[in-house]
Amino acid sequence: MLSESIEIVIRFITAINNQNLDSIAGLLSDDHNFTDSLGNVFRGKEIMIKGWKNYFQLFPDYKIDLGEVYSNENKVVFIGKASGTYKLGEDSSSRNHWEINAAWRALVVDNKIKEWQVFGDNKPVYEILNENVR
Repeated sequence: MLSESIEIVIRFITAINNQNLDSIAGLLSDDHNFTDSLGNVFRGKEIMIKGWKNYFQLFPDYKIDLGEVYSNENKVVFIGKASGTYKLGEDSSSRNHWEINAAWRALVVDNKIKEWQVFGDNKPVYEILNENVR
């Protein structure tokens, strides 16, 4: 049987994979903190809703593929893959596709995602972005 915290995280991943901003918003705490793979911290639910909206515009097929999951009460860590295709104008060709191994850490409080942190080597993503800036 899955813990309640794992179930919340799976619902959050499903909302991300479906790019459902309403569901994402419903699962974020008002004082949510997001930490990206470079260690940048973004604070607040409203900032993250805008952040996810912008991210989905850049990578309209962004997905998290869940692998192994570990939890300790309200802390959940999982490993898997993230992938997406950078969309430049109307071009979202496969040459702009990336896939990376990644890990995530979540803190679930009162059935909301209070903290979400991603660990991954985003070098392939940055290379695609840099190629398309020219």
